[in-house]
Order: sequence, then C-alpha cells, then structure tokens
Amino acid sequence: MVHTKGFSAADAAGYLVLYFLGLTVGRILSGLLSGRVSTWTLLKVGICFGFVGCIAVFLSSEPILMMAGLFFIGCGVAPVFPGLTFLTPRNFGVDVSQSVTGFEFSFAYTGTMISPILFGAFASLVSTY
Repeated sequence: MVHTKGFSAADAAGYLVLYFLGLTVGRILSGLLSGRVSTWTLLKVGICFGFVGCIAVFLSSEPILMMAGLFFIGCGVAPVFPGLTFLTPRNFGVDVSQSVTGFEFSFAYTGTMISPILFGAFASLVSTY
C-alpha cells in the first residue's frame, strides 16, 4: 500500500487493523452460524468474501475500497482454519483425527513463524514497488 498505492506508512498500518477486525467479526459470525449452516458452506462463502476483498485491494486506489477489501479478506479467511480443523475427523477418519489435528496445528504455527522470513527473502530478490 505504501510503495504501490502511495499511502503513508501510518495510513497503511491503520488500514491493516481492518483486516484483524474482519478476522474477529468473521470468527464470531462463523461461530454463530455454525449450528445453522454447514461447515462447507461457511468455507465456500468465506473464500468468496476473501476473493472479493483481494480484488478490491489489488484493483482499487481509493482508500474506502481498500479498507472494505481488507475487512472482507479478514472475514473471508476467518472460518477457514477452524472449519477445516472441525472437518478433520470426517476427512481423515476418527481413528487418526487427533494425529492429523496435531499436524494441522504444528504446520499452522510453523507457517506463521516462517512466512515473514520467506517474504522478506522474496522481497529482497524481487522488487515490491
């Protein structure tokens, strides 16, 4: 947002808060809807929200659309990890579901730890401007 869209660093950081707000709102809504709507439906709707948010962020230079896009991305990714974790016994079987869930959590936390390092290395090779 700073290098490609021309926003100040302070504005970009402020807009990023909307992603985390969307993530929080999305988790609350998906939790409230989980009893009424199937998990697969929540995942599909979430992915659609995230896709719409990505389009809004990448194609717009208007601050309000960027803010809405970041919020939609947060709302969209909110049900993915809990939903897939919930579906683990159905997807892999009850007998191995605890082991698979352990792998899911370990890969999620490892990815969270390694992603900034990998992006930094990638950004140093390819310009982010």
